[in-house]
Amino acid sequence: MSDHDIRLLQRLASSPSEHSRVDIGRAVSEGRRRVRRRRLAAGAVAAVLVAAVPVSAAVWARPTTHSTPVSQAQGCAPGVKLPVPAGSKKSFVVAGDRSGRYLAGEIDGRAALWHDGALEVVAEADGPSRFTAVNASGLAVGAGWAYSAGTFTKLASPTAALANAVSDNGTIVGARERNNKVVPVIWDSTGAAVRDLPTRNGESGQAVWVSDEGVVLGLVRGAYYRWGPSAGYTNEINLDGEKNLILHAGVTNGQMIAGNVNVAGKEVGIRAFVLSDAERLPDAVREPTAINSRNWIAGLDPETGALTLLAGDDLVAVPSGDHAAVTAVAADGTTLGGYDGEAATTWRCQITG
Repeated sequence: MSDHDIRLLQRLASSPSEHSRVDIGRAVSEGRRRVRRRRLAAGAVAAVLVAAVPVSAAVWARPTTHSTPVSQAQGCAPGVKLPVPAGSKKSFVVAGDRSGRYLAGEIDGRAALWHDGALEVVAEADGPSRFTAVNASGLAVGAGWAYSAGTFTKLASPTAALANAVSDNGTIVGARERNNKVVPVIWDSTGAAVRDLPTRNGESGQAVWVSDEGVVLGLVRGAYYRWGPSAGYTNEINLDGEKNLILHAGVTNGQMIAGNVNVAGKEVGIRAFVLSDAERLPDAVREPTAINSRNWIAGLDPETGALTLLAGDDLVAVPSGDHAAVTAVAADGTTLGGYDGEAATTWRCQITG
């Protein structure tokens, strides 16, 4: 992790006035510096953070296909802006649960949660700056905080901490500062003490996904690392004759990894099942921003800014203006969340199969 990552975690424990200026997405994207990615990350942290999708240990077996096919992809309707308090200037969806009923993010530097299209809560000025994940029961987590059923809870940690993901049974993972480094951590519940997760040789890193069975994935030194059965690095990314490529930014659902690597000086989108080889993504989703439990990937073409959902083998256009991103994809693909311009947005898609 870079010094910028450490400064991020320090800021998370600082005054609320600083929260709105923290670019979480860029800070936790290992080494990502391109202008397009900085613009994307300003509104969402989906580059590395995804809502937890419960899976069994069987996901570690090598699959035979890359995603669930669809029989027909009819397209997505224009996005609808989510409600915000009067006078609000900026709002973003950062994550969603697997049903798409809960969408989590921020409004003007304060954490916000929407439920079935209605605004449920906006944090007070001394609360979290944004939610980064939410589960199927509406438990949302963010910058060292958790929220559920009208109650905010500060997550226990002796130093500044960031919650990245939450499983449907309430296990939370993320990172905290320790001895001038960023280390991956886990909370067994909102009221539990924080536990550091070990890494080989004590490398810096962060946990970004957790299953109900307790399997955890994280980013350590630009590669995915697994805690649980057969702990260790999950994938060596080899492409076009180049070996052990560094994953600059990525999303995961616990089964598949999608992200960006640099090959011969060019950014390339890739996807790979955990423990399997990588393959290129179509240019339309070269910058993946979300993935659902069916391995459908939302992303954008950095040359045009156009948004697309890769549903099975079908590329489904997502209507938007400039400066937009999809950061949450429901399991059935019918509900998307994200932002269009500086407004939290949801899209409805007609996808059958």
